[in-house]
Amino acid sequence: MLTKKDQRVRRSKQTRTRIALQRVARLTVHRTNLHIYAAMISDDGARVLASASTAEADVRKDLAGDSKVAGKGANVAAAAVIGKRIAEKAKAAGIDTVA
Repeated sequence: MLTKKDQRVRRSKQTRTRIALQRVARLTVHRTNLHIYAAMISDDGARVLASASTAEADVRKDLAGDSKVAGKGANVAAAAVIGKRIAEKAKAAGIDTVA
């Protein structure tokens, strides 16, 4: 019988295998209590093609200007900013589809 951790690892391995067969870049998103990080990873998993996070100085300035998200980097407004930013960087890198 598999443990809870083994089951999670098995599911994530299946997902990554299915994405690898598609031969497109993979979008990963990580959220902490303070920040949101997004990255486009190449289809072979060897390198990061584009990335964005609320830890970047210019993103922090944009979020600080908005009174309802001042000082907060891991809420809905911050996620919208990061989504737009990663999309712009992906388009600049020539990526039009992700998994």
